[in-house]
Amino acid sequence: MDYSYIDRNVADIRARMNAAVERAGRTDEVLLLAAIKSADVGEIKYLHEALGVNDVGENRVQQLMERYGNVLIFNCSYICSFCSSRKIRKCH
Repeated sequence: MDYSYIDRNVADIRARMNAAVERAGRTDEVLLLAAIKSADVGEIKYLHEALGVNDVGENRVQQLMERYGNVLIFNCSYICSFCSSRKIRKCH
């Protein structure tokens, strides 16, 4: 599959992040957190393996759990929205 659109998007995002860091005069590291809510397993693997994106976030606990079984989740400890306490228990 051709994931060149992901290459372009991540490069653009990283360039904008670097410019913002310079403008702000920051010296600390800024985290790129990829929201994966509409990504398929192949796209998620490509983000990690080819582009070194190690932090991803999902806003649906059920999808996170389904993907966790299909992808070696590298650091998917971010839930990008409010979750009910019942759903949060599934993440622990």
